[in-house]
Amino acid sequence: MARKIFSWVAVILWMLVIFGFSAQSADSSDTLSMGLSEKIVEFILSLRDIPVFSALDGDAVSNFILNANHYVRKTAHFMIFAVLGLLVNNLLLSYGNERVKSCFFAVLICFLYAVSDEVHQYFVPGRACRLKDVIIDTCGASAAVCLAYLTYRIRRRYIHTK
Repeated sequence: MARKIFSWVAVILWMLVIFGFSAQSADSSDTLSMGLSEKIVEFILSLRDIPVFSALDGDAVSNFILNANHYVRKTAHFMIFAVLGLLVNNLLLSYGNERVKSCFFAVLICFLYAVSDEVHQYFVPGRACRLKDVIIDTCGASAAVCLAYLTYRIRRRYIHTK
């Protein structure tokens, strides 16, 4: 019973985190991801011993940050929904569902939440509803759930061979 309650709380809290990120205006969201992108670029540029980075001028660094920002945002979509996929899968497993069935429904639930998340963003100033983001979100959930399933299968096979 405690596992079910913990699982429900974890899923709901994570969905609220996603909702909170989606409720940010475009400017706030961009400021957050740009800050992270700049930190990543600063780290890379601190590796001045690498010839490619030592030759970058100011304009090249700015362009690099803008391009990095795009990938940071898309990676965040993927990772946030990967976590959601694992949490939803764990919730479904806590009810004793078959693993393959839990994996399928976890991805389906994450897909539906991704769709609702993008619709929500449509109503937030400066944000948009993008099919590409739904696909990235669903891929994140799918990858995490599949990885969890494969890990389970490998561990089970390893334990049974000893």
